[in-house]
Amino acid sequence: MDIQNTLEGKIERRRPEGKGLRFIRWEKIPTKGISADDEGNDARAAGIYDYDVQKFEGLIKSGGYLPEYYGYPTVMEVAGTYVLIDGYHRYKAHVKTGNDIWVAVVEFFDKDGQTAEHWRGVYKSRANDGSSQYQARLRTDDDISQTLVNLHPLDSLSGLTEVECTKLINGTMRELGVSPLKDRGKRIINNYYGKLGIHTKHVKTVSVDDLKEQFKNRDDVITVSFDALHDTKFDLVAIQKILTHVKDKEELPTVICSGKGNQKKIERIRTGKKSVITNLTDDIRNGVQMMQKNNLDINDLTFEWAPQIYGEEENVVVS
Repeated sequence: MDIQNTLEGKIERRRPEGKGLRFIRWEKIPTKGISADDEGNDARAAGIYDYDVQKFEGLIKSGGYLPEYYGYPTVMEVAGTYVLIDGYHRYKAHVKTGNDIWVAVVEFFDKDGQTAEHWRGVYKSRANDGSSQYQARLRTDDDISQTLVNLHPLDSLSGLTEVECTKLINGTMRELGVSPLKDRGKRIINNYYGKLGIHTKHVKTVSVDDLKEQFKNRDDVITVSFDALHDTKFDLVAIQKILTHVKDKEELPTVICSGKGNQKKIERIRTGKKSVITNLTDDIRNGVQMMQKNNLDINDLTFEWAPQIYGEEENVVVS
């Protein structure tokens, strides 16, 4: 039975697509005719997952492996040899079982001022994008950072100005399908610079959960995280934690803080956050003192709700 027709009408064969890529044909070939990097899949930060190889090996042996469902590994032909582009887990499983493997043969070409090699790297990272109807391990943010390292190693940045470097990396991020201006993209770029060892552009990400775990044995500590110097939402959370600690322990706590953003932003937070918190706390205290001085009871506060529900014509007073 022709394996390509086993799922006809159930799932479409997924043709490789990407900028600077041209699909040539489907072909079933012996694995010995494929050249693969011995170090594994460089588009994955973790390389090869043994579990995935074992899973595919079991499927092949049981007859449950169908390329339409699990995707066709992609190869390109170079001097009579097929070079593996993506699909390392499926390829290694076929090597172990000795079975021939269905592949998609493609070629890459220069486009939009970028080389064929560049588009090959971009495709390797995005090969599993849009695989909701297929069984595929989707890339992680760490994988994307690793792809940036592959495409733009440290020596390739030599001689570039700050503006040129930012433009280059942001452009590649967009090619990889991730906005460099949103938080996720910023984290990926931050991780990229960390992998390169450029610490002037890299900050460690420390969450409140990380801090809680680190200081779980200290009962004189509260943990907070700040996004910016003046960020009332997070300031009020910090003040609430401080006041709760004072109520329970009858003493001021040590506040262990983490910041978010680049180095300059974190430096601004570290320099000014205590002043912001203390000033805001003073404002709250002064407000309470004013209420006490004028014998104002918070329970007498009246809320007047603006009409929003259909049929309401005037303010609804709720006391």
